[in-house]
Amino acid sequence: EHGQKVEDTAAKNGVPPQEFVDNLSVSFRELLDLIDISNDDFIRTTNEDHKAAVQHLWNTLVEKEYIYLGNYEGWYSVRDECYYTESELVDGKAPTGAEVEWVVKEPSYFFKLSAFEDKLLELYESQPDFIAPTSRKNEVVSFVKGGLKDLSVSRTSFKWGIPVPGDDDHIMYVWIDALTNYISALGYPNMEEGSNFNKILDQFSVPENERTFDHLETSPIQFGAPIKKAVGVFPRIELPEPVEA
Repeated sequence: EHGQKVEDTAAKNGVPPQEFVDNLSVSFRELLDLIDISNDDFIRTTNEDHKAAVQHLWNTLVEKEYIYLGNYEGWYSVRDECYYTESELVDGKAPTGAEVEWVVKEPSYFFKLSAFEDKLLELYESQPDFIAPTSRKNEVVSFVKGGLKDLSVSRTSFKWGIPVPGDDDHIMYVWIDALTNYISALGYPNMEEGSNFNKILDQFSVPENERTFDHLETSPIQFGAPIKKAVGVFPRIELPEPVEA
């Protein structure tokens, strides 16, 4: 529900971002009834408990020294909410066909994705079936071998999002926010024995040593798979189940 795309669209519709996403939320709830789908809960990333979970996750990254402050400039697609290098552009657009804009040099926090390059390659080598199908695995391995660069994970040019703890000038990268939803919905950061987080994983017979933060999956797969594996390392060392790309 957050991000520059939502903020821009709300402005074009002449309503505050919160009102805009509230209206969209009603539409999705009505859609569930229309197609006869039931749910135990309806999770929104604008919920206060989710915001607290995302900020806790951020602080965990900081404590483990996987985040640092720097400067970012480069191509960004608002529609995709994704960064692109010059070499990835096709006829001046994102590979998805989306328009891109040049982000003038601005302060940004970065995730040390580059620190996980060797670990990821070792993982893919030691577990050949970790990514399926094989065609996708080759794509991901090739991407990682090309060299992983640290990922910009905050912006200062818009305000609709979750603030970085201790630095309200920065808004977290929307994927860090949105995809943490998979664990905030389970009650993260409460992972104590008897917590809802562990009770739900027990229902799916998830072994203790596989209860990791395997949740950052984005598009395209070259971008998402290495990041979700790297971020999956920081709260606990154990690696998750294989990725179906």
